[in-house]
Amino acid sequence: MILDDIDDVDDILAIWECFDDRMSDKFFKGLTKEDLSEMTDAEWLAAFELPAGEFKRRFLDRLTFEEIYDLMQLVEESDDDAMADFALELLEEDYKQFTEAEWKVFFAELEDEDDIVDFVNEILQ
Repeated sequence: MILDDIDDVDDILAIWECFDDRMSDKFFKGLTKEDLSEMTDAEWLAAFELPAGEFKRRFLDRLTFEEIYDLMQLVEESDDDAMADFALELLEEDYKQFTEAEWKVFFAELEDEDDIVDFVNEILQ
């Protein structure tokens, strides 16, 4: 990707902040499947700073189960609470639009039925 040589998440975010809405749309929509597969850890972690629903639509919707699962592991390594926070930031509409791969990762990450009940209760509050 364009930012492959930049390995600092804050530097990548600083560059992306210079994009207006039109440029952001053009940049993110222009990413090919190959571009996504070649993103660096820093690029993924910077992208994960997007609002949860936007990150889901721009990235997760285009990834396979394995790609999403690996990405979630990377995110959790950098911040243990990141995935729980991400799940709570998603809106009802985001969950309605989950792909099969997204649901598989979601349920793979829940450790038992109590986790599912706790999650549903948290979402409903």
